[in-house]
Formats: sequence, C-alpha cells, structure tokens
Amino acid sequence: MMRAAIPLKLQTSYSVVFSHDGTRLSTLARDVWAWDLSRRKKIYRAHPFPHPFHADFSPSGERLAVKSTSGRIAILSGETGELVSDFRNCADGAGTNVLFSMCGQYLIDATWRGRLSVRRADSGAREFVMDFPAETISAVHRCAEGERWIVAHGRTPATDHEPTPPSYFSLWQWPFRRGHYKSLEFGFPFIADSSVAPDGQFIAVVHGAPANSLSVIDLTSGACVGSVETQAGGSGGALAWSPDGRQIASVQDGVVRLYNFPGLALLNEVILEYPSDVAFSPKDSSLAIGSWTMGWLLPPASLTTTSKISLKNGARTV
Repeated sequence: MMRAAIPLKLQTSYSVVFSHDGTRLSTLARDVWAWDLSRRKKIYRAHPFPHPFHADFSPSGERLAVKSTSGRIAILSGETGELVSDFRNCADGAGTNVLFSMCGQYLIDATWRGRLSVRRADSGAREFVMDFPAETISAVHRCAEGERWIVAHGRTPATDHEPTPPSYFSLWQWPFRRGHYKSLEFGFPFIADSSVAPDGQFIAVVHGAPANSLSVIDLTSGACVGSVETQAGGSGGALAWSPDGRQIASVQDGVVRLYNFPGLALLNEVILEYPSDVAFSPKDSSLAIGSWTMGWLLPPASLTTTSKISLKNGARTV
C-alpha cells in the first residue's frame, strides 16, 4: 500500500486547517504545527502564545493567522512558523475564529460580546468595526470566492426569566459596510456550530439544547432542505463540507459521521476518542480530524467504504 493511502497520525490536534492549495495542514494544541502533506512530515512547530485555538492560512500560503482562546491574534510565516507580528489585542476578549480576506490583506473575526472587526493583516489596525449590543457572535464564514460572508449571531435574553431568543445569521458582501447586511432568521434558539457550503448556497447548522440536530438551510429561500438527528459530545460539534459540496462531516460523541448531500444519508463513520474538529482538503478531499487525544489525516480511499472505521487507541480496523 502506498504511504499516501495510509492514515497519518496528527498527535493531539484540537483544531485543524488546510492551506488553500491543500499542500499544507496546520494543527493546533499547546503549540502550532504545520505539515507538508506531500512528504507527510511536520515542517515546523511554533508557540506564539498559550492556548491557540484557531488558525487560517492566507490565500497564498505565505502567512498563518493564529488566534488564542483569549482573543489574541498573531501572524506567523506560513513557511517557517516564525513570528511576523503579534497584535497584542487581549483587551478584545474571547471570540470566534479568524479568517483572511481572499486578497490576503485583511483579517475578519468577532467577539462573544458582539463586535465584528476587519483588521489589516500587516498591522492589526482596524479598518471596520460594528457592534451588536446584547448579542454574541459565535462564528464567521467566508464563502469560497470571498465575496460573501456569513456571521452567526446569538441573542441574550432581556432577563434571566425569559427564554433565549432565536439565533440568526447575517449575510455580508465584501468589503463590509456598516449596516449593509441581510438578517437570515431560521428560528433556531441554540446554534452550536455551523458551516457554509463551498458555493455559498447552503448552510449546515448543529442546533438544540443539547445540540442533537443537524439541519441544512437554503440561504436563498430560507427553507430547511434536510435534517438528521446527531449525538452531541463534550468535545465539540464541528462541521465541514467537502470541496464538491456533496458530503458533510459532523463531529459527534466519539465519532465523526459523514453524510451525503442532498439527502443526509449516512455514508461512513470514523470512531475515535474525543474528536474536536474536522476539515476536508481542497486538493483531494482528504479528511483531517482533530482530537483531544490523537488527530488523523484520512486519505479519500479510506472513506469510500460504507463500513465503520475505528481509530481508537491508534488502531485502525474496518
């Protein structure tokens, strides 16, 4: 069997992200790691600050933006891991993922206190800020072409005795302008995670309390085009679309499930301890799975079977 067809261990990997060309993979735990996927080897290890939780490669791959659980953002060299700049923006507080604009000149992120920001990637200087009072922002999504963006909002009850108002999404055109967005109300009171399809037409949402439902919404009509029950776990409920938009990977309790789309029929299951994140390679649809114990990179050939794949304790059985 060729080495490229063998699953690759990624060590503890809370978060995983591919470069835009699919040649590199970054995994985050205590440190930030980068992998050269053609050689299946780690190429650097960096520690810009404690507790990194999300990263994004610039479109060219020359830079890697990293955000910590406290909200601090740093820019690393995508090739060497050397620190390029540290925004030292701890006053912003905890928040969402961070993403590059498709031109590579800006970074977009938000806080749990409801502040959406666009910063210069070279300096961290803010070019755009909009606050959403009495709201949290849980995620920002870049559609593949970078012209449309979707932001996930949660509303705070006016009093402790009132039910939580439904969450919603806002649709933005790039570049952002204050007040120039469209609210998308789907009626979900609790959104645990979400992911936008590559073509920007659909959004997959894990919702509920506990988060035991996966629904796909048509962003044009607002109609729910599919729904399936899930099993919420304590290590996250991350979602990812395959590059062709025909599969959705869902992190659940001790398992990553792959569903087809449309239809949401179960295609495959990957069983492992404490899965926490998932991402498809834009190059060949390899599947990277983050885990609190041991992450994995699975080649497409290993996912063609409909049998369960067990990766518990490092052993792979089909």
